[in-house]
Parts: sequence; structure tokens; C-alpha cells
Amino acid sequence: MGFLVLAVVFAAVLAWGRLRKRLGWPDALMRAGVWTTFALAAYFVIIVIVQRAT
Repeated sequence: MGFLVLAVVFAAVLAWGRLRKRLGWPDALMRAGVWTTFALAAYFVIIVIVQRAT
């Protein structure tokens, strides 16, 4: 389950990078989007771990 979440997040980050290049957004916005994606991924992974522990 956790591995599946990580795979989906990795694919989302790659897709975000391609989308950003296509739209021509600045790098600062790109970095903000990547960090937000990683933060959400960490949040979901923690939720999965906590649910399995209880």
C-alpha cells in the first residue's frame, strides 16, 4: 500500500514537471509545486503507517 502511494507520487511529480515545461511556468513556481507534492505525499504515507499501526 505504501509503495503504491510512493509510485503514484513519483508519477505525479514527473507529470508536473512535464506540464510546467509545456506551460512555461517559472522555476520558483515549479519548486513550490514539487515541495507541496512531497509534503502531501509524506502526509498520506504517515496516515497509512498510523492506520496500519493501530
